[in-house]
Amino acid sequence: MRPGARLMGTLLLSRSEVEQLLPLADCIEAVQGSFLAMARGELLGPVVSALHASSGGFHFKAAGMGGYMAGKLNANFPGNPARGRPTIQGLVILCDAEQGEPLGVFDSTAITALRTAAATAVAARFLAREGARVATIVGCGAQSRAQIRALNLVRPLERVYAYDLEPLRAEKLAGELGVELGDAREIGGADGARGARAGAHGVLQLRDGRLLELEGLVPPQGVRTNHGSCDSILKEGPPT
Repeated sequence: MRPGARLMGTLLLSRSEVEQLLPLADCIEAVQGSFLAMARGELLGPVVSALHASSGGFHFKAAGMGGYMAGKLNANFPGNPARGRPTIQGLVILCDAEQGEPLGVFDSTAITALRTAAATAVAARFLAREGARVATIVGCGAQSRAQIRALNLVRPLERVYAYDLEPLRAEKLAGELGVELGDAREIGGADGARGARAGAHGVLQLRDGRLLELEGLVPPQGVRTNHGSCDSILKEGPPT
């Protein structure tokens, strides 16, 4: 099927096509606008539901604004990487909210990463303290790259610490982003969380609050902490 194909008038987009068509900077502004619309009571919904399976779960989220409704169904199976499959897979469906017509079906993987990272950026834009230029990311999976890129767009980073219970993942992230963000950034590897504990003055991004609990790490006073998990089973750290 050709790129951007249509099925009975419905646009179909793959992950790579979504990545090409939705720049992260644009996604940040769209998410900020959606938060404002929600605060003004202009949204349909949102609706959030979950169905847990033996080795993972399914999560459905839907909302509408501006004459459109979007629903996302994601499967989250943490054991998938060991099978050579991504942890998160799913689809987004876009419909006309006036007549119900299906307008598009999109791979959700890139949208999930971009939207989650955009929400982090919006939070940092308004809630991180002035002059914050240091970020620590705890949990260096697929989402971590988008998180750092998004933060760097709203709060240009001077230093980034990366930490994971699997040190090789932290080292890999540090190597990749060290090249991408340039020599002006210092990116720590496996000891990132402990190093940041002493000197961080910026943003601490958690993919799973249990990492802090397991390692006995406590965010420094005044550090903005973002918690990110689409799995309601995972325990998240205390908000700061």
